Amino acid sequence: MMAAVAHDLRTPLFALRGYLDGLEQGIADSPEKRAKYLAVCKEKSAQLDRLVEDLFTFAKTEYPEMKLSETIIDLNLVLKNSIESLSPQAEQKDISIIADHLTNDCNIKGDSHLLERAMNNLIDNAVRHTPRHGEIIIECNRDETCVIFTIQDTGEGFSAEDLQKVFDPLYRGEASRNRSTGGAGLGLTISQRIIRQHGGELVVGNHSEGGALLRGWIPILVLNA
Repeated sequence: MMAAVAHDLRTPLFALRGYLDGLEQGIADSPEKRAKYLAVCKEKSAQLDRLVEDLFTFAKTEYPEMKLSETIIDLNLVLKNSIESLSPQAEQKDISIIADHLTNDCNIKGDSHLLERAMNNLIDNAVRHTPRHGEIIIECNRDETCVIFTIQDTGEGFSAEDLQKVFDPLYRGEASRNRSTGGAGLGLTISQRIIRQHGGELVVGNHSEGGALLRGWIPILVLNA
């Protein structure tokens, strides 16, 4: 595992260093080239940030006995924050994020930072695997015992192998789930662990009309650290 993680970190780091060397040596000799080099440097630094954050959160979720924060959280607000943070990436691909069915009073007890990290991973995964001009539909409601959320996209969905292995650490599925997307193959693993630490569960499948469907639930005002 450490070798795979080291490779994931080295790939954007080498690219970042190469483009910075190019800027230093004057290879980018026009405003357009300099702007392009700087854009790549920003992209690679953001990729490194995601990898480090994934590794840090993964390490934290290795300890299920870890005591979580016990604040009362409206999961809809967590989802809205995640949607807002992922909207720029979605807009770059002309992807519409539809969140018209977020029921009020989806209160749970838990760690807002970890839950937002979990939702960021799920929505980021949907954005990366949804084609241009696609849609991501996010819903959240509650019943007498649980808050239930779903994230559906219009991508290719999960293969049979994906459905068996998608929560395995470092697993990558079809060609689009590779190192060039910036992930370490830990995002869905981390999300499932966080949801489970809050006494819930996260499952994946394919929607009847096509595309991936992620469904999770967390007990209302129950903390099961």
